[in-house]
Amino acid sequence: MPSRSERAVGLALSLFGFGLLRPLSQQFEETDIRQHALKWLPAALIAGYVKLVEGRDAASVGLHWDGPRTFLRRVGVGLAVMLGANVVVQPLLDRIDDGGEFAADVSAFTELGYGERLFAALTAGVTEELLLRGYAFERLAEWSDSEGVAAAVSTVVFVLLHRGETWSWQSVLRITQPAAITTALYVRWRDLLALMTVHTLNDAIGLLLVERFEES
Repeated sequence: MPSRSERAVGLALSLFGFGLLRPLSQQFEETDIRQHALKWLPAALIAGYVKLVEGRDAASVGLHWDGPRTFLRRVGVGLAVMLGANVVVQPLLDRIDDGGEFAADVSAFTELGYGERLFAALTAGVTEELLLRGYAFERLAEWSDSEGVAAAVSTVVFVLLHRGETWSWQSVLRITQPAAITTALYVRWRDLLALMTVHTLNDAIGLLLVERFEES
């Protein structure tokens, strides 16, 4: 088990790592793929921190393999839940007059090629889940002895970190729904690899269909 100071430093890196990159990422245009590439830096730092400083293995952040059937079942269920929730909730959110902010945020991705969109989806799925669901959740749960506290803190930080990173406040409101779902899935499974895959596929579908959203 890591010491209190080691856990505190690790939590600071995981909860605020993306935010600390904000001054650097703001040097690039919102549609510059380098904004997404920068996210791999705090992810690499956390991976190294777990191994070299804490002396723990990947399973301590939820990375383990439960077999192909379990993996595929979880990915299928998770993706179905995410997409199903979008079908139900998003039309309700569309009724909110946001002055076109969400449409403008989404349309920014049309300037990216399909390969760049897939890279953005993969980056979000891997780095965000590692820092905020894998590391932050697990260490907060150990520290507080409460999965509820860990889930609440990691979800709130996840949502707030998207503000200013291409997304407006109206878009952040919409992100709250999938953020809550992915947290619930992680609490249920404690399987970070499956969750990374669900997050990546969900984002990839959305980004590849951006033009269809604009047409509607």
